[in-house]
Parts: sequence; C-alpha cells; structure tokens
Amino acid sequence: MRYSNQFKSLILFVLLIPSLVNASGGISGKVTYTGERLPVKKLAVGIDAEVCGSAISSEEIILGKRGELQNVVVYLSGKGLFSYKGLSQESPAVLTQEKCRFTPRVVFISPGQDLKVVNNDGILHNFHTESHANLSLNRAQPASMRELILKFSRSEIFTAICDVHSWMKSVIVVKDNPYYALTNEKGEYEIKDIPLGTYVLHFFHEKLGEKKQVIQIKEGETENVSIKMGIY
Repeated sequence: MRYSNQFKSLILFVLLIPSLVNASGGISGKVTYTGERLPVKKLAVGIDAEVCGSAISSEEIILGKRGELQNVVVYLSGKGLFSYKGLSQESPAVLTQEKCRFTPRVVFISPGQDLKVVNNDGILHNFHTESHANLSLNRAQPASMRELILKFSRSEIFTAICDVHSWMKSVIVVKDNPYYALTNEKGEYEIKDIPLGTYVLHFFHEKLGEKKQVIQIKEGETENVSIKMGIY
C-alpha cells in the first residue's frame, strides 16, 4: 500500500509527539564555600538544658573538609515549568522539634500542602515564621499540643524560629514547581527532567544570600553549574 508524502509526514509527526512533549534535560553541580573558614559556633543553652543539652552547635553554615557547602537551596524559575497549581498534595511535609532543634534544617512544601510540625520534646516550643508573601505566624506549641498543622499558599523562602529557644531555626521553602534540590554533605545537587527552555537558576543559602544565573536546558544534556559562595 502506498501513502502520500503528506500522510507519511502526518504519521511521523504523530510518532514524534511523545518525544517532543517529554523532551528534557538536567542540571547538576557543586557549591563550595570561599573565604576564611569560620569556626563552628557553640551556642549556650539557658533554658530546658535537661532536654536541649548544655550547648548547641550552630547549623547556619555546614561545611565539608574541602569547603563543600551543605543546605544550599537550588531552584529554577521562568515560564514553561510544570506547576503544582491546582494539584493537591495529600501527604504532609513533616518538621520535627527534637532535642531543641528543627529537623530537617530545610523543608520543602508546595503551596497549600500541609506542614506538620511535631513536638517530640515534651516542653514548650513555639513556631514563629519570618515570612512576607505568606502571613507571618506565631503559634505556641506546648507539650500538650504534639502536632501543629499549617499551610502556606504562596511561593516563598523564609525562616521559622522558636522564640523560647533562640537558636532553633528552620528554612521553609514553598515552591510551586518540582524543579529544586538541596546540596548534600558533599555540596552536590542535581535537578532532572527539566523541560527544554531558558530559565533562571537560583542558589539560596540562609546565611550567605542568593546567587543566580541564566541557563539553557538542552535535550538529553545535563548542564554542569558549579559555584562558590562566601561572606565578603
């Protein structure tokens, strides 16, 4: 059976649609600290030492042996990225208060997703958000309130603190798309399955601020973007 050239072109186009729709690339890299290496701060505990311990090590800047920088939030912004908008996230994100620390230090949630704050210490904590796009909250969480359920509707990165224990801090990352990562103990990150296009790549650290650059995602390629961050 013979087919016209137009029909053959139509068949080819239909066969290509899945690959065009699913065409994607990725980004990976490493973030290292530059500048004078700072000693780890020891923070005195003046309250609830029987639960918290006598001293707390600061987690603001966590470095590897060669300056690998942990807990850098890496994310993309721009048009053409898949969005969580209108999708429900059934499983809550969990932030635990244990031994007078927030765990994890950095927590990711999508807009409208439940954030479950769990008090495992059996003492009074409070959850005070330093947010701007979202309404700032200041909620007491006594031992009798083991779980606190919160929601944030707007994309934003902000900190949450405990006013009772001043060293307690967590970074809340509300993102409306899945194109983000957090650097590990080796300073490494990777973001996969990114739609083809040109975007802004952001690097955010709670103490060292933010860096960003324009990046182009090409089909089947993983771009390597490694940077240095420090106190200048």
